[in-house]
Amino acid sequence: MISFAIGQPDPANRFLTHGNYLAYGLAASCLWCLGLPHGFALMHGKTRRGALVFDVADIVKDAIVLPMAFVAAAEGLKDNEFRNLCVESLLEHAAMDQMFDTIKTIVREILEPGFDPPERVGGDT
Repeated sequence: MISFAIGQPDPANRFLTHGNYLAYGLAASCLWCLGLPHGFALMHGKTRRGALVFDVADIVKDAIVLPMAFVAAAEGLKDNEFRNLCVESLLEHAAMDQMFDTIKTIVREILEPGFDPPERVGGDT
């Protein structure tokens, strides 16, 4: 049974926050490597600092972090166990590669109308 402390986030939300910050770190690194400004606002609006970081992190958050957070909470994992599992999963699913590929494809589609992106090497990972 999961117990909740008053004023403390429940385990699933705590894991979500933790995993999201890992995804934000990957997204910020990806943008820095590509020379793109992290504050460029697309989906998250002009008022948020680092808006593009949030947009890019969304590429992997729902598919990787979200389900893992709820499973980890249900299994009663500790914070460090979840972190290790999350890092392993982000690596296993090549999250940063997905971010790079998605951004580069979008940029090419904008710069080269009619661009047809190649199939991703390695399948659907």
